[in-house]
Amino acid sequence: MEEDVERSNTGVGVIVLSILTATLRDRKVFFDRMMNRLYPQLNDQVELLIACDSGGKSLGEKMNQLYNAAKGQYVVAVNDDDMIPKDYVARILKAAESQADILMGKISQRWTHSEVTILERFENVLPAKRILHLKYGVWDESKDNNYHQDSNLSRLIESAAETKHWIEGGPIYHHLRRNDHKDPMYDFKEDE
Repeated sequence: MEEDVERSNTGVGVIVLSILTATLRDRKVFFDRMMNRLYPQLNDQVELLIACDSGGKSLGEKMNQLYNAAKGQYVVAVNDDDMIPKDYVARILKAAESQADILMGKISQRWTHSEVTILERFENVLPAKRILHLKYGVWDESKDNNYHQDSNLSRLIESAAETKHWIEGGPIYHHLRRNDHKDPMYDFKEDE
């Protein structure tokens, strides 16, 4: 992967969803696990943008680069060390038909194999119209401020959204934490 943005969809059709992933070269095992789940779901309505380097750029720099390069009506961040359901893209595209400003859904936080918390609030791992991100979603690019700023931006985008649509079904995104996060070979099963 190059240090600049890698784009998966170069088609001429309307792109509904831009999926953004910022990663590091030394996180290849995590990245590959996520991409093995994501790639089979991609279609001509979806673009995948990846910013990867060896740590020379801050997370904020890479995320701003990705958001600025995105062409989709909706944008969503997917972290390389988390997991998505097998019907992730299909559920988002169905919800996007609502034309709502943000698409809400359940997010699971897996603290251990048996300890799971379900969040029902907007986060950057849920889709929002690109126009909202371009207006409100500037990431802090300093090296010292790479964590938790996404929650602050999410609150701002959620408060600016005039319309919201709920993505039906189980969790649309799975934050893997603690033991699961530390084990890149963790075999995530949605029915655990």
